[in-house]
Amino acid sequence: MLGIGLFGVIILHAGFAVQWSDAMGPVGALIGIQLVLYVSMYWVRKRFEYTHDPRPGIMIFGLYSWVLCLTALYYAGQLGLLNANVVASNYLNLSIFALIVTLIGVVLGSYWKRQYRGISETDDERHE
Repeated sequence: MLGIGLFGVIILHAGFAVQWSDAMGPVGALIGIQLVLYVSMYWVRKRFEYTHDPRPGIMIFGLYSWVLCLTALYYAGQLGLLNANVVASNYLNLSIFALIVTLIGVVLGSYWKRQYRGISETDDERHE
Protein backbone atom coordinates (compact mmCIF):
# COMPACT_ATOMS: atom_id res chain seq x y z
CA MET A 1 0.00 0.00 0.00
CA LEU A 2 2.74 2.44 0.89
CA GLY A 3 4.58 1.58 -2.32
CA ILE A 4 1.51 2.44 -4.36
CA GLY A 5 1.15 5.71 -2.47
CA LEU A 6 4.79 6.61 -2.95
CA PHE A 7 4.50 5.81 -6.65
CA GLY A 8 1.40 8.04 -6.86
CA VAL A 9 3.18 10.95 -5.19
CA ILE A 10 6.19 10.57 -7.50
CA ILE A 11 3.94 10.49 -10.60
CA LEU A 12 2.05 13.60 -9.47
CA HIS A 13 5.28 15.43 -8.71
CA ALA A 14 7.36 14.36 -11.70
CA GLY A 15 4.63 14.15 -14.32
CA PHE A 16 2.35 17.03 -13.37
CA ALA A 17 4.66 19.31 -11.34
CA VAL A 18 2.50 19.06 -8.22
CA GLN A 19 4.32 20.00 -5.02
CA TRP A 20 5.22 17.08 -2.72
CA SER A 21 3.09 18.45 0.13
CA ASP A 22 0.09 19.02 -2.15
CA ALA A 23 0.29 15.45 -3.49
CA MET A 24 0.19 13.81 -0.05
CA GLY A 25 -3.49 14.57 0.66
CA PRO A 26 -4.97 13.09 -2.51
CA VAL A 27 -2.72 10.04 -2.38
CA GLY A 28 -3.58 9.49 1.29
CA ALA A 29 -7.30 9.66 0.50
CA LEU A 30 -6.97 7.18 -2.36
CA ILE A 31 -4.93 4.79 -0.19
CA GLY A 32 -7.62 5.03 2.51
CA ILE A 33 -10.31 4.13 -0.02
CA GLN A 34 -8.18 1.20 -1.21
CA LEU A 35 -7.72 -0.01 2.37
CA VAL A 36 -11.48 0.04 2.96
CA LEU A 37 -11.90 -2.08 -0.18
CA TYR A 38 -9.39 -4.65 1.07
CA VAL A 39 -11.11 -5.00 4.43
CA SER A 40 -14.62 -5.21 2.96
CA MET A 41 -13.62 -7.70 0.27
CA TYR A 42 -12.23 -10.00 2.96
CA TRP A 43 -15.71 -10.12 4.47
CA VAL A 44 -17.25 -10.67 1.02
CA ARG A 45 -14.88 -13.56 0.30
CA LYS A 46 -15.70 -15.25 3.59
CA ARG A 47 -19.43 -14.82 2.91
CA PHE A 48 -19.05 -16.13 -0.64
CA GLU A 49 -17.59 -19.40 0.67
CA TYR A 50 -20.96 -20.18 2.26
CA THR A 51 -23.48 -18.51 -0.05
CA HIS A 52 -21.79 -18.54 -3.48
CA ASP A 53 -23.48 -15.19 -4.04
CA PRO A 54 -21.32 -12.73 -6.02
CA ARG A 55 -23.70 -9.80 -5.63
CA PRO A 56 -22.22 -8.28 -2.42
CA GLY A 57 -18.78 -8.26 -4.02
CA ILE A 58 -20.15 -6.67 -7.17
CA MET A 59 -21.94 -3.99 -5.15
CA ILE A 60 -18.91 -3.23 -2.97
CA PHE A 61 -16.59 -3.07 -5.97
CA GLY A 62 -19.08 -0.82 -7.81
CA LEU A 63 -19.24 1.48 -4.79
CA TYR A 64 -15.44 1.43 -4.53
CA SER A 65 -15.05 2.33 -8.21
CA TRP A 66 -17.56 5.15 -7.92
CA VAL A 67 -15.99 6.65 -4.79
CA LEU A 68 -12.47 6.26 -6.17
CA CYS A 69 -13.38 8.01 -9.44
CA LEU A 70 -15.26 10.84 -7.69
CA THR A 71 -12.33 11.36 -5.34
CA ALA A 72 -9.86 11.35 -8.24
CA LEU A 73 -12.03 13.88 -10.11
CA TYR A 74 -12.25 16.10 -7.04
CA TYR A 75 -8.51 16.12 -6.43
CA ALA A 76 -7.72 16.54 -10.13
CA GLY A 77 -9.79 19.72 -10.00
CA GLN A 78 -8.17 20.83 -6.74
CA LEU A 79 -4.65 20.29 -8.07
CA GLY A 80 -5.38 22.04 -11.35
CA LEU A 81 -5.01 18.91 -13.50
CA LEU A 82 -8.56 19.35 -14.81
CA ASN A 83 -10.69 22.41 -15.38
CA ALA A 84 -13.20 22.97 -12.56
CA ASN A 85 -16.07 23.06 -15.08
CA VAL A 86 -15.06 19.67 -16.50
CA VAL A 87 -14.96 18.19 -13.01
CA ALA A 88 -18.35 19.62 -12.02
CA SER A 89 -20.03 18.50 -15.24
CA ASN A 90 -18.75 14.92 -14.93
CA TYR A 91 -19.87 14.16 -11.36
CA LEU A 92 -23.44 13.33 -12.37
CA ASN A 93 -22.48 11.48 -15.57
CA LEU A 94 -19.96 9.34 -13.71
CA SER A 95 -22.47 8.58 -10.97
CA ILE A 96 -25.13 7.48 -13.44
CA PHE A 97 -22.64 5.34 -15.36
CA ALA A 98 -21.33 3.67 -12.19
CA LEU A 99 -24.88 2.93 -11.03
CA ILE A 100 -25.90 1.39 -14.35
CA VAL A 101 -22.77 -0.77 -14.60
CA THR A 102 -23.14 -1.93 -10.99
CA LEU A 103 -26.82 -2.80 -11.51
CA ILE A 104 -25.96 -4.78 -14.65
CA GLY A 105 -23.33 -6.65 -12.64
CA VAL A 106 -25.81 -7.42 -9.85
CA VAL A 107 -28.38 -8.71 -12.37
CA LEU A 108 -25.77 -10.88 -14.08
CA GLY A 109 -24.56 -12.03 -10.66
CA SER A 110 -28.11 -13.05 -9.78
CA TYR A 111 -28.31 -15.10 -12.96
CA TRP A 112 -24.91 -16.69 -12.26
CA LYS A 113 -25.95 -17.57 -8.72
CA ARG A 114 -29.05 -19.38 -10.01
CA GLN A 115 -26.97 -21.23 -12.60
CA TYR A 116 -24.36 -22.14 -10.00
CA ARG A 117 -26.98 -23.49 -7.64
CA GLY A 118 -28.50 -25.55 -10.44
CA ILE A 119 -25.15 -27.13 -11.25
CA SER A 120 -24.32 -27.82 -7.60
CA GLU A 121 -27.72 -29.43 -6.96
CA THR A 122 -27.20 -31.75 -9.94
CA ASP A 123 -23.73 -32.67 -8.69
CA ASP A 124 -25.11 -33.44 -5.21
CA GLU A 125 -27.70 -35.80 -6.69
CA ARG A 126 -25.00 -37.71 -8.58
CA HIS A 127 -22.99 -38.32 -5.42
CA GLU A 128 -25.93 -39.73 -3.43
